[in-house]
Amino acid sequence: MESVQLEHENVTQLVLVSLRDGVEEGRRLSNEEKDPFERIDRGAV
Repeated sequence: MESVQLEHENVTQLVLVSLRDGVEEGRRLSNEEKDPFERIDRGAV
């Protein structure tokens, strides 16, 4: 039973790390997408 608990904790840790990496990647991508639009807006004004 103990090994099952450990395995479950490992999977949970892996999921949390994957989620965190995905969020960071998503933020980076959305920032890159916003930048060109902001530059165009500033240039137009």
